[in-house]
Amino acid sequence: MTPRVQIYYFSLWAESLLQASVYLEKLPSLDIKPLVADPTDKALLQLAQLDCDWDGENLRCYSQLSHPELQFEPAKIVGILGLQELVEEEVEPDVTPWLVMISQHPHKIEPVIDRILTLFTRKGGKVFYWAYDEASRYMPSFARVAKYLNILVHDEMPLDQAASASLNPTCITLHSSPLANMIPYAHPFIEDVNKQIVFLCSSMGLTGHRKKQVDHLQKHFKDRFLAIYDHSIPMNQRGGWQSTKHTYALREEPLPPRQCATPIPTGHSGAVAWGRYLSLKIPGREEGSRNLLKRSWCCAIHMVTWLL
Repeated sequence: MTPRVQIYYFSLWAESLLQASVYLEKLPSLDIKPLVADPTDKALLQLAQLDCDWDGENLRCYSQLSHPELQFEPAKIVGILGLQELVEEEVEPDVTPWLVMISQHPHKIEPVIDRILTLFTRKGGKVFYWAYDEASRYMPSFARVAKYLNILVHDEMPLDQAASASLNPTCITLHSSPLANMIPYAHPFIEDVNKQIVFLCSSMGLTGHRKKQVDHLQKHFKDRFLAIYDHSIPMNQRGGWQSTKHTYALREEPLPPRQCATPIPTGHSGAVAWGRYLSLKIPGREEGSRNLLKRSWCCAIHMVTWLL
C-alpha cells in the first residue's frame, strides 16, 4: 500500500485551518492591514505584503509535492487561530500528518508550543522545521521545539551546541542555505533577448560603501542596470520578467556579516537560486546553478526524500 501523507503548513498570515487551494485562491485579494503593526506605514506594509506573498509561495510548493512512492493528500494551511483545530482534526489510520514550520515562527506561539506539539505528535504527527536566520542561537524557544522534530533543515554550521542537545535523537538534520521558493521551470527561459544587469539583495546588507558602488553602476549602465533591495520581488511579477524580453546577468555577491555567528558556507548559493528561478543568466555559474535548480525546491524536495 502506498504511504499517504498529509501536509499542514503553519503560517503567521493564515487564521483558521484551511485547504491550501482555498487559501491560495484568496491570497491575491487578502487584506493584510489588520495583521500589520502600523498599517499607515507604507514601507512596512510593502514589506509585509512581500512576506505574505513569499509565504504563500512556500505553501504552493509544499501543496504540489508528488512522488510515485507516496500519496500526498491535499495540503492544508493553519494559522495561530487554527491550532486547536489542527490537534483535534482526525486523520485516517493510514495517513501520516506532517506539520511544516519555517524561520523562527514557532516562537510566535511560544506559550502553547509544547501543548500543541505534544498533542500533534501523540496522534502520530511528524514535525518538519525549515529553520533559518540562525534559529538555534536567536530563537529562545528552539530547544523546546527541537525535542519534537523529525526533520530539521537549517542554515547554521554548526548548530548551537546547547540548543541542539535537545534535538530528538532520531531527528534527521541537513545544513542547507538556498531559500528560493519557486517550482522549477514554472516560467519559460527566453534566450535570444537584450541584456540587463540585476543587483538583488536585502536592504539589511545595503551598507554605505555598497550603496556607493550601486550608485556608480547605476550611473554607468543607466537603464541597463536594475537594483532590487527587497530581497524578493512581488510574486505576481515573477513570470512578468520573462515578458520584458531581457536576459539578466546577475553577479553573485557575498552576504554581509550582520548577525551571522557561523561562517557563510563557501559557494553560498542564494543569489544563484534566485537567478535560476527567475530565469536569469548567471555568467560563469550556469552548470552550478543548474545543479542547484535540481535540489532547491523550497526545501520541500528534502521532505520527499526523507519520507521515502
